[in-house]
Amino acid sequence: MASHSPAPALLAEATNSTNSKASVDFARFVREVFEDVYGQPSLVSATARAAPQSDVVTVEFTSAQRDFARDVKRRVASYAVLRVQGDEMTTLATGSPADANGAQLTCHSPTDPSLLAVLRLAGPGERFVEVWRGGALVKSIDVSAKHGDFYADSTFGGLAWSSDNAHLVYAAEKPEYDKAKADDGNAATHEGGSIADGIIGGVAGLADPRRYKLDSDWGETFSGKRPPVLVVLDVHSAQAKVLAAPPAISPGQARFLPARLGATERIVFTGYKYSTRKHGIVYCQNRPAGIFTCDLGGDDVKCLFSGS
Repeated sequence: MASHSPAPALLAEATNSTNSKASVDFARFVREVFEDVYGQPSLVSATARAAPQSDVVTVEFTSAQRDFARDVKRRVASYAVLRVQGDEMTTLATGSPADANGAQLTCHSPTDPSLLAVLRLAGPGERFVEVWRGGALVKSIDVSAKHGDFYADSTFGGLAWSSDNAHLVYAAEKPEYDKAKADDGNAATHEGGSIADGIIGGVAGLADPRRYKLDSDWGETFSGKRPPVLVVLDVHSAQAKVLAAPPAISPGQARFLPARLGATERIVFTGYKYSTRKHGIVYCQNRPAGIFTCDLGGDDVKCLFSGS
């Protein structure tokens, strides 16, 4: 079968000729072929979720593609709604792609697939929660001062919508306690008692004492990361609340429990138990854990199941 590629002719001309234009043309052709092949989108991750008592499946996926002009790898998140009947599959709807560069986690609303939440790192220490609708950014909320880096792993990470799409829940590093403040003559001071009595937050010449309390990380891939906490974000008011973790529990994998019979919506999460020292949890997952629920404020914590 004859080849219609211009490569042989261009290569021959570039090899047998001293004409620099022939070499440039061949180099340009090689570059175009390389970009065309290497620049094809590739699937990074996908999650399929079936609707209860239905043959409808929502597939959320993230693809990566090389941007040669900027010399960066771009990530795009999208979704497809499928109907699966036996061996036949029909596409009911597809979502507009949303830029996933810097995105740590993405999640479509289970009740409104056009809504997409994104946990995004925009730069060193810059963290945002974004809400997209139909491929258009409708809200970007700066949570940099609320907590540390997002947890986007399979152990603690998670991002979920409430059933009314009013709240989001996710996991992040707990906030860092205040460093010592400069003594400029106007800073708050502490008088009387022990040097650490009653001090909450940094004061002139003294950091928050809780900054030095031992609270080890989980080791392995979590080395250097502060312990996880759950964060509830009110999408309408753009207010984020860091929930206090139960004693000796590291929370993660949070989801919303649907409200029933007029009851308020609750959060369900996995709680990993620990003593003074936390042992690795990635390469050996046989660690004591339980299933807990709490309200949107982090109160009324209940243990549904406790494993040893």
